[in-house]
Amino acid sequence: MGIKPHTAALPASKSTQRKEMDWVPIVLMTFKVAVFGTCMFFAIKWHHDQGKKDKEEKNRHGSASASTGTHTHTHTHNNTSQDAAP
Repeated sequence: MGIKPHTAALPASKSTQRKEMDWVPIVLMTFKVAVFGTCMFFAIKWHHDQGKKDKEEKNRHGSASASTGTHTHTHTHNNTSQDAAP
């Protein structure tokens, strides 16, 4: 008169097959975590290296202009009454 559990109604082969498939989600989730972790590591590393590269490039441009003697700063002169022609 009662309802039998679903697994009890399955033949022995299907019950065995179900037990054999229990490891699949564990393996796939482990693989997924490993792939995403590796991708995150390389993405962070790439961005860090790009920042370091940009910083070195700015330093190189700054030191190159100082070593060649070029002057990059522009001066502005204000015309005051002393500088103005009468």
